[in-house]
Amino acid sequence: MFVEPWTPGHAPVASEYQPAPVLGGACVRSPFWDGLGQLLTAHPLGGCPMGDDGVVDDLGAVHEYPGLFVIDGSIVPTALARNPSATIGALAERSAFHQIHGRDVTAAELVAHA
Repeated sequence: MFVEPWTPGHAPVASEYQPAPVLGGACVRSPFWDGLGQLLTAHPLGGCPMGDDGVVDDLGAVHEYPGLFVIDGSIVPTALARNPSATIGALAERSAFHQIHGRDVTAAELVAHA
């Protein structure tokens, strides 16, 4: 349980959290906070890789589970570049457009909205 609100410049210490007893977990301080004095986030990739032999197709639809989509960084099979945020956002927008309209966006539509 989080005891106090997070404020910039303050990394909560392990004693401020109560991990779920069922999980048997423990909270530890980030070595990046201790060494660099700043928070660091990561982009977890590849947990539900996209592809014919992966978990999802190119639109994020889970194979053999109609109507179930995974639309986040986990569908990117591996690291693409230094920061995958733009790629993750583009994949999410493409999937959302396809779910709403039943088709891919055209180049003319992209230019019209630029």
